[in-house]
Amino acid sequence: MSTTKFTDSQISEKIIDLSASISKQLNDPALSEKFSEINQQAKDSQFFYSINSLLEVVGPLFNTDPKGNF
Repeated sequence: MSTTKFTDSQISEKIIDLSASISKQLNDPALSEKFSEINQQAKDSQFFYSINSLLEVVGPLFNTDPKGNF
């Protein structure tokens, strides 16, 4: 079984793409600052924080606790 290794820039790009897609689908101007923060975290290679921030945005859409408290 082979594994694929991604560079930091590839991971950043994927997170930013996902963030843009979610932002476009939600179409909520009130979240623009949050998405800017997510993108900056991804650019700074703070992947855990950027993904966690994305989960905070989309968690309520799935009626779940974004902090993982089930």
